[in-house]
Amino acid sequence: MIEILDDQYAATSQLFGFPDGQHVWVFLYNRGSELTPPLPEARAGVAFPDTNALHAVAAAPLDDNLRTLLAHELNHVILNNGLGRAGTSFMNEGLASAVLSEQLAPIGRTALLQWARSHRARLMKVSDLIDDSKWDSNSYDGYQTSASFLAFLIDRYGVAALRRVYYARSSEFAARVPETYGKSLDALEAEWLATI
Repeated sequence: MIEILDDQYAATSQLFGFPDGQHVWVFLYNRGSELTPPLPEARAGVAFPDTNALHAVAAAPLDDNLRTLLAHELNHVILNNGLGRAGTSFMNEGLASAVLSEQLAPIGRTALLQWARSHRARLMKVSDLIDDSKWDSNSYDGYQTSASFLAFLIDRYGVAALRRVYYARSSEFAARVPETYGKSLDALEAEWLATI
């Protein structure tokens, strides 16, 4: 598992230009009931960027779902410590998955693109996802849609542009997008949908 975490740390740090040397404490559990408060699932995790730690239920087997969980939670620690707190849940959760490394497993951008192509009817409106009052932290479709859209933005427009909208709150996000990308959120969403 250390290989997965080392790879993800290197990939995210390199993409955003963060310095090396951050240490992250990883606590793995067999069952969610071992944590206080308990985690609800056999595969679940939570990041604590303030203490450079993540806790995850990591029951066997070591498959792509577990790799994704661990890398996603690690990204929360790396991104929050490197950039600060994201302005929306859409950005916080979506970006942690959008930048998953594909070096050791097919869990990153390629997997997100494949998911979006095969689940077009389940894709959610980005304008709904940026609204924290509508964000559902239990929505797999919300996480996947957010991650796929943000991966598209990074691939098409780069990390520097994404950083300019990273801190925008729900109420300012749609207005910040044209200032950054030169087009509306709806136009960017249409551009993304045309690629899938």
